[in-house]
Amino acid sequence: MERPFKAPLYPLTPIAGLAASIFLIAFIEPTVLILGLELSIIALLVYYIKMVGHTRLRIAFGGMSLGLGTFTSFLAYLTGTSQIKLSGISPEATTAVFYVLIFASLIQILAGILNITTTSD
Repeated sequence: MERPFKAPLYPLTPIAGLAASIFLIAFIEPTVLILGLELSIIALLVYYIKMVGHTRLRIAFGGMSLGLGTFTSFLAYLTGTSQIKLSGISPEATTAVFYVLIFASLIQILAGILNITTTSD
């Protein structure tokens, strides 16, 4: 393949650039290095999400919603049967927590089912 641009002093220029980058990294504050690492991780996540595609991503989120809904309904069961004791909370508040968990689990399971079964346009 024809390349329109060639680096001057080819093997020396990339090696000098790499050495200069390593030299500069040695003098950067650790917080800046951590921020750069975090931004790199976010960029990789965005790249892989775009590469996977909308359909597979929707199915993956649907599966996660089903799993979280099942786990939330299990927590509601444990709260309702008093297997999990909520200390310092009145019985009325425990009942309210039970109903909130049931509602949240139903919403998550419904969202998971809709994400998995929806056909793409």
